[in-house]
Amino acid sequence: MKKCVFLLLAASLLMLCVHASADEQTNTYGDFSYALLNDGGAELVAYNGPEGDVIIPNTLDGHPVTAVKGNLFYSAVFDRVLDCRVSVSKDHPYLATIDGVLFGKTDRKLIYCPPSMEGEYYIPQGIISVGDYAFDGCTKLTDITIPNSVTHIGQYAFLSCSGLTSMTIPYTVEWIEGGAFANCSNLLGIYVREEIVDAERAISYEGFVSRDGVLYTKSMDTILSYPAGKTEESFTIPGQVKTIATSAFDGCANLKSVTIPDGVQEIRHFAFYQCTGLTEIVLPNTVTSIGLLSFANCTHLSHITLSENLSRIEVGAFMNCISLTNVAIQDGVTSIGEIAFSGCSFLTKAEIPDSVTYIGGGAFGECPFLTVVASRDSYAEMYCKENGLVILYPAFAYQKLSDDTIEITHYDGTDSTVIIPEEIDGYRITGIVSGAFSETPYVISIDIPDTVVCIGYSHTVSEVVEALPEIAEAVVEVLPEIAEAAVEPTATPTPSPILTKGAFRGCSKDLVITCGLGSYAARYCEENGIPFVIREQEYADDDSWLN
Repeated sequence: MKKCVFLLLAASLLMLCVHASADEQTNTYGDFSYALLNDGGAELVAYNGPEGDVIIPNTLDGHPVTAVKGNLFYSAVFDRVLDCRVSVSKDHPYLATIDGVLFGKTDRKLIYCPPSMEGEYYIPQGIISVGDYAFDGCTKLTDITIPNSVTHIGQYAFLSCSGLTSMTIPYTVEWIEGGAFANCSNLLGIYVREEIVDAERAISYEGFVSRDGVLYTKSMDTILSYPAGKTEESFTIPGQVKTIATSAFDGCANLKSVTIPDGVQEIRHFAFYQCTGLTEIVLPNTVTSIGLLSFANCTHLSHITLSENLSRIEVGAFMNCISLTNVAIQDGVTSIGEIAFSGCSFLTKAEIPDSVTYIGGGAFGECPFLTVVASRDSYAEMYCKENGLVILYPAFAYQKLSDDTIEITHYDGTDSTVIIPEEIDGYRITGIVSGAFSETPYVISIDIPDTVVCIGYSHTVSEVVEALPEIAEAVVEVLPEIAEAAVEPTATPTPSPILTKGAFRGCSKDLVITCGLGSYAARYCEENGIPFVIREQEYADDDSWLN
């Protein structure tokens, strides 16, 4: 279950709890665990007892109970919220209960509703906020009425309320935290109640808008929640959206396709968690960050395209995506978080660029068929060796040029017949540098595409032209030495079984180049005495070319 996984991942962060001081310690009193706050009060953080009637005392070890964590009754042992009917004394200064539901007096917050609550529930008028995880696991509730006094709804407030089919938010609500309606599997729509008592007040309080039952911020720059019960198989996120909120699509099992438009910059934690019907996801290049477990448990996700501007793949981002067979991580990504692809049991190929300088523990755990494509001397190579992962070195190493084309710097394959593609990773190949095929005497045939316009040096034609004055100056400087060497007798070199210069230095003397008619590669071979053949071309067999 999501919360259990999340709690394990976030265990190291719990000390940063905003309610407690930096030196916070957890103490135990009876069935409760609590933390001391800066003001001397005690905050209940965990309930360790059985289900049933629970009495919350006024004090713990002499410290007044002033606060309660929203997920107090969640049990990691049973992996569910415990069904507890809570009561407190009438004179409790900070807490109150009504029909087993727990409230905060001073902040007028609904803290906890027992999972056994059935039918319709009306939140009392005067309550200002619905706390974190307040209705978590209340699967028997069919309708929840939120009064106009509520201005804030906490994170995962209605998590897994599978009995809800519709939810209406009053216009007074100023903010809704991430995941408020996550995994409400039968929720068909979320709406904003247009109830206006005072026009000016209504305008100032309105933080949200509903479109076809989908909830957004008023400016439409953030999609907050897509109801998990909607039956549509595809959805296109509006072009104004820049942020996909925490758990926005959590548990939307019916969706097979979600189109993310250019302009979306941030995908937050659990955004597409357990979207089991999703088959493909394409992240536009505007996306710069994806959150924890953002695509975890998407069991039918078979293809992902990552943004070129993504710098980090977060913890558990694609965990348990069991239909994923290969992934190409874009150049520019520097970090792959812990358990990022853990449990992707049919992942056979992961391409990791040289830009990656950190890979977290278990990033590719439980991927028994995985082969990692990584460059020699890269961080990914070191990681694979340390973790016993199979490494496949890419056939062609390359470097980008200023015009967004690339040149091949090294061939690391094992085939004797080499076909150079026109493009690698979407970049057009325009050059082959000197020594690119060094120490490959086993290569006897190379097919070079017509896109190649320079062989044997590491510059585009335009860059060479710009450098001609400097080249000429350098030649003038060495002319005396060249002239002196010319008058000295030189021994006739012994023929070598391999080529000794140029881009194909180290290749067999029997190397044959295949290239296009009139191509740069053909001219290069002719000028350098390298055997070549013209690639067969198809010719028209009718007179259509005359028209």
